[in-house]
Amino acid sequence: MLAQLHLNSLTEKVREDDVRIVLDRLPTGSDAYNQAYEDAMQRIEGQDVDGKELAKQVLYWITCAKRPLTTTELQHALAVEVGKSEFNENRKPHVEDIVSICAGLVTVDDESNIIRLVHYTTQEYFERKQMKWRGQYGQMWERKRENAPDGSF
Repeated sequence: MLAQLHLNSLTEKVREDDVRIVLDRLPTGSDAYNQAYEDAMQRIEGQDVDGKELAKQVLYWITCAKRPLTTTELQHALAVEVGKSEFNENRKPHVEDIVSICAGLVTVDDESNIIRLVHYTTQEYFERKQMKWRGQYGQMWERKRENAPDGSF
């Protein structure tokens, strides 16, 4: 899993020197996961505004949900527009796009169709970050959760 995160950090590098610099700076030891998650978050921050916001919403939903979410449940949660009374199917993001914009931090279990974080340490990382996000996304998330048919999110 850590190796995959490190590979993801190389995907944007096109010059050999840039690849070598990244490889030389790869963290080791107990801080390796934390640094890999920070690097992934920097890649998310480097996306366009829509991609960055959607990625943060995905990560927030996955880390804060009461139970694991299926891809369909997450798509619907992301498509809900606060203040709108009708659901717009066209706002549902594609699963492939959801996974892609999250910079290697989420994965889909093919058997159960559950979308989850890639590793238990990812959950721990976001629990540490959650206080920062709670202010930014907390109200939106609570409103969307209240609108869920069975309150299961």
